[in-house]
Amino acid sequence: MADESHRTGASLRLWLVRHGRTLFNEREIAQGWCDSPLSEEGRSQVRHLAAALINVPWVGVYSSTSERAMDTAEILVEDRHPIVRDRRWKEYNFGVWEARANDEVFAELNRIGAPGDSPSVRLRGLFLGDFPALEQGESGADFSARVAGAIADIRAAHDVGDVLVVTHGMTIGVAVRQADPSFEHERGPGNASITLIEYPSDNAAAIRAFGAVSSHGLLTPVSG
Repeated sequence: MADESHRTGASLRLWLVRHGRTLFNEREIAQGWCDSPLSEEGRSQVRHLAAALINVPWVGVYSSTSERAMDTAEILVEDRHPIVRDRRWKEYNFGVWEARANDEVFAELNRIGAPGDSPSVRLRGLFLGDFPALEQGESGADFSARVAGAIADIRAAHDVGDVLVVTHGMTIGVAVRQADPSFEHERGPGNASITLIEYPSDNAAAIRAFGAVSSHGLLTPVSG
């Protein structure tokens, strides 16, 4: 899962962690801007990840403003680091399809895509910003723009080092496709998993891990 390619120059590494498993996750209900609490399993997942990441010297910690993300972030860092709340890291807004069964929501996403497109092509269009809005929801362009803005502000604030961002599955998909539009994956990152994007000062962004469930091989020093 991790790419151990040699890095040159100073690097910023963005650790995108999806929130722990929630009540709606367990019931297979879509939660974009609506929310549900972490389940007991979810809290256990996050505590396990916190132990694995305890020695990472974060230069910044950011979180979606959704409760499930903030609760995850607070478990991960406790009181060792301030957490910057940023609504731009929220999940995709499903509009009137919020809190509906996942199968219904993705059927609607498929329905409004271009005729003949496969579900994976339609989802790729959403990640790349080329997708209409669900009713009273968010367009792919707006979704992509807010994630791009959040990343740009982090890169402006931190030239080098490890930055933690606690966010959501589809939001991570957008960030990954912005780093590498050709990146393909069969499914989204799991709960309490790590997606690591590196931004070297002298090279293009690189995806070092996607949906990793362990920090093994990822805790290497940042050069600079």
